[in-house]
Amino acid sequence: MPESTVPLLGDEELTEWVRGAGPPNEHERARIHQTIDFHQSRLQHISCQLDGTLNPMAKSIEDSNRVDSDGIHMPIHTSSPKRAGVPLSLTKIQELTEMREQSQSSLKKLESLLAPIRRIPLELLDNIFIHCLPRERFMKPDITEAPISIMGVCRVWRDISINVPELWTSLDLTEKERNLPRRTDPNQCNRTALLDLYFKRAGSRLPLSLCIDDGPDTVPFNITTTYRKLSHRWQHLKVYQPKCDYFSFPPGDYSNLETFELVTPTGMHHTSTTDMAKALCLAPRLQQFIWTNQVLHPLHCKLDLKWGRLTRISLNTSINVDQCLTIMSQAKRVTHLAFKHISISSATLSNLNIVLPRLKSFVLHTEYNAAFILNEITAPKLQELVLNLRTWPHDAVKAMLLRSRCPIESLNLYFPPVSEPELIETLELVQGTLKELTVQNDAGVPSISETILARMTDTGVEPVLCPKVAVIALYGCLKCSPGSFHDMVLSRINPPSRTLSSEDAEDTDAVDLIPTAPLRVLEMYADEAEQLRVAELRNNGLVLKVYTREGKSVEMDEEEAARLRALRENGLVIRAYSPTTGHFGELDD
Repeated sequence: MPESTVPLLGDEELTEWVRGAGPPNEHERARIHQTIDFHQSRLQHISCQLDGTLNPMAKSIEDSNRVDSDGIHMPIHTSSPKRAGVPLSLTKIQELTEMREQSQSSLKKLESLLAPIRRIPLELLDNIFIHCLPRERFMKPDITEAPISIMGVCRVWRDISINVPELWTSLDLTEKERNLPRRTDPNQCNRTALLDLYFKRAGSRLPLSLCIDDGPDTVPFNITTTYRKLSHRWQHLKVYQPKCDYFSFPPGDYSNLETFELVTPTGMHHTSTTDMAKALCLAPRLQQFIWTNQVLHPLHCKLDLKWGRLTRISLNTSINVDQCLTIMSQAKRVTHLAFKHISISSATLSNLNIVLPRLKSFVLHTEYNAAFILNEITAPKLQELVLNLRTWPHDAVKAMLLRSRCPIESLNLYFPPVSEPELIETLELVQGTLKELTVQNDAGVPSISETILARMTDTGVEPVLCPKVAVIALYGCLKCSPGSFHDMVLSRINPPSRTLSSEDAEDTDAVDLIPTAPLRVLEMYADEAEQLRVAELRNNGLVLKVYTREGKSVEMDEEEAARLRALRENGLVIRAYSPTTGHFGELDD
């Protein structure tokens, strides 16, 4: 084995170097390369020794290839003790094996010392670490994700991450599954310790985000105290309030609060509702208010917020029509609005002529007649419309769309008792901009039959209904002859080209002349007969998303999932609606 010209790196010194950061200097690089040469030679020597014992014929085969000076092969006597060698003991074999594993481990560490990442300036690591954070607004402590995972790489990365406040400004302390070391099981004591640890590292300047269980059985006094003390720094708050008779929204300075989300699985006392409204009225930057109230008793008290400040309002709680109209009449800045469980159909307010100039997304869910609301609003910029209705106020829907002249891109109809002529008339009003269509109905209440399918089929000659639609989701609403739905889908996957005259090409307002966009994604129930027929169209490039009747997604194969990811990366928007919470928005990964 070669002799070292510079001191080799021992195991302890090598471990210390690995825990450090920054590139090695010239002298250190010489030692690293010398140590690499040593371990490579050592591995070669060990391999020869082990091979000679574990595979003695290898030596004989090698010798059999020897030739003398005249080019004649020399005879081999494999039984000769001089050629067979002396077998190693089991103890020696074990010793050599351990030495080989040690050298292999050392080589990995040595190579990491020469890795390009060590040449990155330490001041750039701050930003890199911040970009490693999960995308969620509220981050659960997890040993597999930043910031905790970063701390385990090396001592320097740990020191850097601890001193980057932006890594510690968000925390989810709800009692859900999380991946933590055993020493930090999510019991009450450690929940308090985690909150103190995170927000101490977050410093005293940055705004904070917290998702927490709020109640006497889940929140110890330490957390409630911290919750109140940091009121001026909260930016995003999400609170799960487990009991109806308890809700602590302490008074304080909520000057930085932008988002407040409340989940009340057992309802909330009207006194707590009033106290919450008073506190939120003192939050001048509040933009989003989301309330999921799973006990649907009428809201008797007045929910008095500064609605004119808010850009996103989602009320999954039982309110009456007058309360809805009052909120909308004030919410001039709202862009996303969702009402679920409007409980009383009659209204005392009327002729309000509510204009919502910034509204882009509107979700309306009620068991009662929605005409009282739809007749009052005009939304000229509306792009996403979700109607979850058990009665279909066709005249009101039609009038609202005509009055608004809005560029609807996503139309989603859930359980509407709408006739096929009414559905066609509704689609004709939005077909110039519509890109996504969802219709779901109860079993035995179809909304789509041969007539609509024929209108949506691209023959290359006749005008096509909804030519820009790239995503279609149909659940339990089809009633057609076998193959007609398949033919419509096939005609839109690769639509035939249309030749327009110069006069027609100049008529940009004519919907009949709009080229048909390729159909990219189809969503259906797994047990529908038509789903089985269109499944073969996956070979034509169609992405087929299939769900059970319970709403569970059936897993795609890798190739189809890759096609869907590529479509989304290229700008295709796929939205999802949760009937439970009323939330509607772009589908998560």
